[in-house]
Amino acid sequence: MMLKLVNAQPRVQRAVALSLLVVCAAIVLCTIGAGLSSLGQSFSEIEEKRRLLGRLEAIKSAAAVFLKATPMPASDGNQLFLHGENEAVISAGLQGQLQEQAASAGAQINSVSNVRKDGENGVALLGLRANLSGSLEAVHAVVAAIEASQPRLFIKEMDLQSNYQEAYGLDTPPELSATILMLGATESIERAGGATQ
Repeated sequence: MMLKLVNAQPRVQRAVALSLLVVCAAIVLCTIGAGLSSLGQSFSEIEEKRRLLGRLEAIKSAAAVFLKATPMPASDGNQLFLHGENEAVISAGLQGQLQEQAASAGAQINSVSNVRKDGENGVALLGLRANLSGSLEAVHAVVAAIEASQPRLFIKEMDLQSNYQEAYGLDTPPELSATILMLGATESIERAGGATQ
């Protein structure tokens, strides 16, 4: 093949050389195009992460402002245990308390279920798994109210989701949906139906 090419007419040799040049140029252009495409995708991922970081920083600064503005309750007379005749009464009280906190904060409770977990030394943990929605400030207010409540409650798990979307370059305030598992300690009491493990 090479021998035929060497002995071929100059016109054929030029055509073959030109074809090889076109193939090499196409390979180089494809490689450059793939590199630029990958680079563009990386820039878009970096921009998305910057936006997410900005949102998280906004949440952090709003939380700091809220915590400074909300006084913590006095530590005198802290109640450590939830009190009630049985678990159903305690759970109903917690639901009423959560309804009041959500209403005063401007949040909406979508669903609530009772939760019971066995602790150590005869201490049972009773609480609620609640799904609520509202503005960033409303969800922060509910979380702060839960953790500052008497008797003491703590948030064991919390899952936050946002419907934030940037539309036409305008930032709209994010609406949060939060699923919260809140628990409190109880002494040995009568177990009633309606609580789940």
